[in-house]
Amino acid sequence: VPARMQMADSGDSGPRPRAERLLPSQSTAHAAAPKQQRLPPAFGPVFLLLAASQSLPLTANVTLIYRQMHVSTAQASAYFLAEFMPSFAAPVFGWLTDRGGPRVRWWTVVVALVAKAVAVAGFAAGAVRGLGSLYALGVLMALAHAVALATVDGAMCARGSDGASGDTSAARSRQAAKLAWQTAGDVLAAGAQPGLGPP
Repeated sequence: VPARMQMADSGDSGPRPRAERLLPSQSTAHAAAPKQQRLPPAFGPVFLLLAASQSLPLTANVTLIYRQMHVSTAQASAYFLAEFMPSFAAPVFGWLTDRGGPRVRWWTVVVALVAKAVAVAGFAAGAVRGLGSLYALGVLMALAHAVALATVDGAMCARGSDGASGDTSAARSRQAAKLAWQTAGDVLAAGAQPGLGPP
């Protein structure tokens, strides 16, 4: 049997085109997919702690505002609106820290968490005695949280972007894992809150 016929019978039609050789094989792509879709291990506890640190003071702050400071409903609504406003700027914070790279992200998260710890300590120490100090510490705490969360989100996207261009399944998987860790943080904070008695 001629060698040419043996090659045809075996299914080998000769060297593959150059473009085909440059593309990763299907088995290699499937093998790399699980690694791309996983949330990097260090990010889970960070998202848990960020969520817990946001949820834990909520009950105490509401108690402070309504039961101790006796502010009106309009004043409380204005404060909660101001406290929520920094979250609208989260994409800007993320964009700015992305331009700086990993070192800028690291220092941004450290500074933001220190600022948030200072604000929480101010609430715990009884430094809030009027609307001025309430706005100063409350908005600082919300701003620091928004900056830290946006920066960690940017780091997560940058960490998982290798080879995942055009594939949304990896991003969805990481976002689902992120939400699971954040929910665990909220549950942890809810369990850690002391019961509040009558005013």
